[in-house]
Amino acid sequence: MERVLLNHLSGSRQGQCEIYPIARFQALYFGRGSECDVRFSSDSELMVSRSHAVIEWDNGKPRQFTLSDLVSSNGTFVNGNRVDGMVVLAENDRIQLGSGGPTVQFALDVVASEQANREVTQSIRKVTVPADDGSEAETVQRPLPEL
Repeated sequence: MERVLLNHLSGSRQGQCEIYPIARFQALYFGRGSECDVRFSSDSELMVSRSHAVIEWDNGKPRQFTLSDLVSSNGTFVNGNRVDGMVVLAENDRIQLGSGGPTVQFALDVVASEQANREVTQSIRKVTVPADDGSEAETVQRPLPEL
């Protein structure tokens, strides 16, 4: 089973990795909107548009992945170059949403079907939770609600 791996290199989700099985998605939409697959903070990442960019792929051998900017306000960059139209993605390309915005690294992974069926991947969000004893609040990571 082929999977897209998105390693968050900067931004509010830095250090997290999201895994998207290709068989379960037709494309991956990036943005702050609730309809997006790869979501960013609507509070702290205002340089990311509600619907910012999309990764799409074909069924050819070898499979080709492309990235398109969805007429975002602040642009989309691949390896520091602004995307104008559609660009073909390569392993380990860095995608940045807006100048100075969050950056993810694109990668592919192929796993045996039996291993992939055992893994459950979920997006994680950071939440500040007040402490029960009145001390300083702590930040924890919780799964995003399912759509």
